Amino acid sequence: MESYKIIQLTNQDNIPETIANLTNNNYIIQLEPGIYQDLPDIPSGIVIRGSGKELTKIILNESITIYNQTQLQDLTIEFSNTLLQDDLYLLTIKADNRDFANYINLTNINIELYNFIGGKVFNVLGGILTLKEVSISNKLLEEEIESVSNNILFYGIYFAEINLVRCHIDYETLLGNTFLFYSELTKINIQDSNLILNSKEKLPNTFLFYLNYSHLIVNNSILENRDNYYV
Repeated sequence: MESYKIIQLTNQDNIPETIANLTNNNYIIQLEPGIYQDLPDIPSGIVIRGSGKELTKIILNESITIYNQTQLQDLTIEFSNTLLQDDLYLLTIKADNRDFANYINLTNINIELYNFIGGKVFNVLGGILTLKEVSISNKLLEEEIESVSNNILFYGIYFAEINLVRCHIDYETLLGNTFLFYSELTKINIQDSNLILNSKEKLPNTFLFYLNYSHLIVNNSILENRDNYYV
């Protein structure tokens, strides 16, 4: 079993600077309670651990890439699309499928999105992405929104694998061409989870799944594609 060196940070410390100064991998970055600004690309072998979802929050200001053998635990991630950009790739997952340690794990996390209207939240380019006890919400704060891009929560390609275990998703949209899962050559496993695609208007082409040459397994879960136009 690999050993990890622990680095303790408070919200007065700079996460991007800390990661940039790491000499190798196999570090646990332990975050004390507080609000932290920004997160950089996360290299292989790094664990970022908060003090609890209600106690530790990281505010993302731009898109990031997460590499294999990475873990995020016990915290909240918040992203606000204040400029209403419509072609975002918020969290790109990169892992080499030839590597046996090609995993990325998110455990006991809240992901709070505001005004995500176009692009991909999770852009999974290979590897095994596993979410356990993760809550994802997208709230729309604007009533008039325009986008020419697909709005995709999970995009998978290149023989990627996406696993959801005891997860809750409530994803609001005001635009057509919204998908919770859009994949090619991807394996998707959903276990003990509750997934809601919440259309605020009657919209064309809003789907839970749009899958090409992909494998889907759903066990003991509730999946809803809601149309609240008449509510």
